[in-house]
Amino acid sequence: MKTRICHLTSVHHVTDPRIFLKECVSLARAGYEVFLVAPHFREETVDGVHIIPFKRFDNRFLRMLCSPFLMLKSALKLRAEMYHLHDPELQIAGFLLKLLGRRVVFDSHEMVLMDLGDKYYLKNGVMKRLIPAVYRLVEALAVRCLDGYVLAEDGYREYFFAKYRRYSHKFVFLRNYPALRLIDSVSPASREDGTFVAVYAGKLSWNRGIKELIQVAEIMKGAIEVNLIGQWENDALERECRALPGWRYVRFLGFLPPQDVYGHMKASDIGVCNLYPVSNYMVSLPVKALEYMACGLPMVMSDFPVWRRMFTSGAVFVDPLDVDAIAGTITRLMQDGDMLASLKARGRRLVETEMSWEIEEKKLMEMYDKIVKRPGNGAAGVDDG
Repeated sequence: MKTRICHLTSVHHVTDPRIFLKECVSLARAGYEVFLVAPHFREETVDGVHIIPFKRFDNRFLRMLCSPFLMLKSALKLRAEMYHLHDPELQIAGFLLKLLGRRVVFDSHEMVLMDLGDKYYLKNGVMKRLIPAVYRLVEALAVRCLDGYVLAEDGYREYFFAKYRRYSHKFVFLRNYPALRLIDSVSPASREDGTFVAVYAGKLSWNRGIKELIQVAEIMKGAIEVNLIGQWENDALERECRALPGWRYVRFLGFLPPQDVYGHMKASDIGVCNLYPVSNYMVSLPVKALEYMACGLPMVMSDFPVWRRMFTSGAVFVDPLDVDAIAGTITRLMQDGDMLASLKARGRRLVETEMSWEIEEKKLMEMYDKIVKRPGNGAAGVDDG
C-alpha cells in the first residue's frame, strides 16, 4: 500500500511550480499517494496528484484567521501519514495536527518576517508591530514542535541557524530551482519577427520594478516590446502602470500556467529581474531568474551583491531605480549579439550543472523517507544533507 501524504495551501494557485510541479509531482513519481488541498474549483487527479478544492478567502485577514481551521478539517479527512504546509498561517493547523500525533513539516517559501516589513497593507503602525510580533512566536513554536522545517533559499541560513541553533538538525534546504524536464518539453510561443522582446514574469507589485520597466519602454520609443506575465498586486498599481506613456509598448499576458510562461520566455530576447533593494529581495533567490536561464534568456538584474555572486554567468547588473541605466544596458545588449549568445550559453550551463530541481528533489525524497519511517512523534531531526 502506498504511503499517503498531503500538501496544504490556502494561498498558492493549484499549479504553483514549487508545490505542484516540483514537490507533489516528484513525490507521486516516487510512489507516494499524494493529495494537494489548494484553491481550485473541482476535485481531480493530475500527474498522479489528487487535488482537493479549497475555497480561498478574498479578505486577507479573514483568510489568516479561518484557513488554518478549515484546512485542519480537510487534512484530518484524508488521514495522511505526513502533512506538508505551505503558508505561514497554516502552522497553526500544524500545531493541532502534532497534538493529534501526526507528522508535519512547514515549507518556508520566503523570509516571512522580512517580507512582512515590506507589505503595503501593514502600513498602520499598530499592525506593523503586532503582526510580526505574533509571527515570531508562531515561527519559534513551529521550529521546536514540527518534524521538519524546509527552507527554500541559502540566504535564510544565517538567520535560522543563528536563532535556532539547537534545532538546526530540523532544517532542510530545498532550493526552488527550475525543473528542466518540464522546461525542455515546452516549445517557444509565436512572436513577431524583428521585435526585441524583454519579458518579466512574476508578481506585479510596486517593488518589482514594473513601473521602471514601462518607463524604459517609453525611453526606447518602441525599440523593445515589454511582455508582462503575472497578477497585479492591487488595482491601484495596475491603473497607475496603464496610465504611463510607455504602456503602449507593453503586451500584458496576465496570469498563465507554467508551461505557457516558459513558452513566452523562450520566445523572448532577455529576461528582466529589477527588484527594488528591499531587505527580503537582497538575500533572496529569484526563481524567475533561474527559469530565465533555463529557457536560454540573458538577464538584466538588480545590482545586489548576492545576485552578482550567483548570476554573473548569465546576467548584466544595473541599479533597479535608474531608468536611464536600465535603458542603456538593454540597448547595449541589443547591439552586442556576441554578449547575448555568451550570457545565454553560460546561464543555461549554470542551471544544468548546479541549479536544477532534478538535483534538489533527491533531498526531498531523503527528508520524506526519514520522517515517514520515524515511529510516532519521534523528536529526531532531519539533516540538510
